[in-house]
Amino acid sequence: MKFLLILALPLLALTSCKSFESQTTPETVELVRSELGGLSNTTEWGKFYMGGQPSEADLALAAKRGVTRVINLRTYAEVEGMSFSEASVCSELGLEYIQVPVNWDILTDEKFDFLLETIKKDVAGKTLFHCASGNRCSVFVAAFRVIDGGVPYEVALADARAAGMKPSSKVVLDAQLLRLTVSDPE
Repeated sequence: MKFLLILALPLLALTSCKSFESQTTPETVELVRSELGGLSNTTEWGKFYMGGQPSEADLALAAKRGVTRVINLRTYAEVEGMSFSEASVCSELGLEYIQVPVNWDILTDEKFDFLLETIKKDVAGKTLFHCASGNRCSVFVAAFRVIDGGVPYEVALADARAAGMKPSSKVVLDAQLLRLTVSDPE
């Protein structure tokens, strides 16, 4: 598998180097460091805020800034010990709340694809896309930008790292990009 990744990544980089400088679609918009209350690793990307776990105050601030949808990648075990119910707070604020638990050890291709489709869906307003630290959501945004936005792999990877992607998550990103961009040789 490692050998295939080594061979495929240069091909992936070449195929994603289309010229999109004049387009400003959400897929190609730059990731910019930002702030949203106390949210860690806050990054803005078009109509998205992404980062770590928001507090109740962060969710209220997000709603004031035009967020209408919250996508939470934290597992059920992770949110179980929180001091508040994020789903309840979102409901009180009138925010659509989607929780799709992501754990790299048991991530399925179907779940990865579902999340790519979920972030692709346009909504009225902005989206707050989060996990515990920004690590997991930055992987999905990087994959989306490469696959649907034509952003070069190296650029998407550097942006994801700046947005909180941990070095160990690169394996997941590379495997999913290989799966989704390299056609079956047979």
